[in-house]
Amino acid sequence: SGKSAVGVQAKTAKTLNELRVTVVELTPNRADLEGKPVRKILGFIPGGNKIQAYFDRYKTAQTQLDDITKALAASQDELRKDNAAIEQERANLWKLMGDLREYVVLLAALDDGLDRRVAELEISNPEQAGALRSDVQFNVRQRRQDLLTQLAVAAQGYLAMDMVKQNNVELIKGVERAKTTTV
Repeated sequence: SGKSAVGVQAKTAKTLNELRVTVVELTPNRADLEGKPVRKILGFIPGGNKIQAYFDRYKTAQTQLDDITKALAASQDELRKDNAAIEQERANLWKLMGDLREYVVLLAALDDGLDRRVAELEISNPEQAGALRSDVQFNVRQRRQDLLTQLAVAAQGYLAMDMVKQNNVELIKGVERAKTTTV
């Protein structure tokens, strides 16, 4: 989901840039208002031909602006869908992290029990105590460490998903601002 969110973010940024370029091109003080006479009335007004050329250019760009606006709305929808998917993944990951914590606690209790048993065997059967320590307790401790590592990675993933979700929310707001203020 994070991969698609980044793709949607990039596509949205590209569309926002297209909107910016189109709007800059249509800004009257930046537009090249030199054009051919279209209407006789504007032809009699000083600068009238330039004004008519500007409006003709705006009409031509209207289709492009409409397409950009539709693409931005579609991007917002995709970002909202991604956020819904991220929220579901976060819920699944939260449950997984809870399970991992339970396993870590279980393995800690098992390790403590093995410690006590090894201590008892040290007195009566040192050879069996050494075997229990090296064959069983080592594996329990190794597995516990593996689970702690998995838990740390899961926590980082959880936080990363939250960051992507927040970026999507901010991008949705930015697109909305661009649509309402620029268009």
